[in-house]
Amino acid sequence: REVPPEAYEVRAQLLVGLASVYEYQGRHRDKLALLEAAIDDAALAGDKKTLAHAHLLIGNTYGDLGEPGGREHLETALMLFEATDELWGIASSQNNLGVESYYEGDWNEALRRYGLALDGFVRIGDETSHATMLNNIAEIHSDQGHWDLAQQGFEGARRMWRASGFA
Repeated sequence: REVPPEAYEVRAQLLVGLASVYEYQGRHRDKLALLEAAIDDAALAGDKKTLAHAHLLIGNTYGDLGEPGGREHLETALMLFEATDELWGIASSQNNLGVESYYEGDWNEALRRYGLALDGFVRIGDETSHATMLNNIAEIHSDQGHWDLAQQGFEGARRMWRASGFA
């Protein structure tokens, strides 16, 4: 009996949702198998948005575990989010690629990625993530010894977080 593509799409979406729950529970290793299955099912269904989210989450998972392999998934997520014009996903992928660059010691690339993410979050009105980008940029300025720029960024982030009720 043939399985309709919609079944793969629904299953992929459910697996990504469950993996998100595992993320909040800190069950990073447990979500890897779910996300691999979600990638397979989303690909079979031709569901680029769910496929992008699965790649984003698996990329983040490898980063959370301190294991290699995250960048490839994040680059794939970015490509898929761009293909579907999913602005939050584009900005989120840029942010996470910035984090990868930061920990690889490529602060210029991290600043570039954070700047692209910042522009995206501003465009969609996501003030909490906008503030997070200001904080990430300020962290690099602090690491570089640019204290005035760092202080401006940290204060701007704190002000936005407080205004949005996040902090």
